[in-house]
Amino acid sequence: MILQKILEALVAALEGLYAAVLLDNEGESVVAARRDGDDHAHRVIGAYQGIYLRDLGRAFARCGLGEIRSFTIQFGDSCVFTESLQDGYYVVLLASDAVSQSLARRELGRAAEQLRANL
Repeated sequence: MILQKILEALVAALEGLYAAVLLDNEGESVVAARRDGDDHAHRVIGAYQGIYLRDLGRAFARCGLGEIRSFTIQFGDSCVFTESLQDGYYVVLLASDAVSQSLARRELGRAAEQLRANL
């Protein structure tokens, strides 16, 4: 499946990228790829990112800031990057905090373009 290959290539793009999950508008995982960690935990984190994405979207709309395209949450030793796609789909990338955020965001952006073209 092409979506799976896109996520696998994303995770392989940089050392320190742990996992990527494509989710639908209900927070259900469509496909996932991982290099390290627990697949179930990655999917749960992805689902919560969808909740944050919707809540931030509503708040930004009320403030007249437009649609949210992406956001990042930093933890002590990791980062979670989330990018909105079309029709409520979104992609989540989990990474070590040692990974350059700009490089991770660039790779996620490339993968998001490919996902948009194939959804």
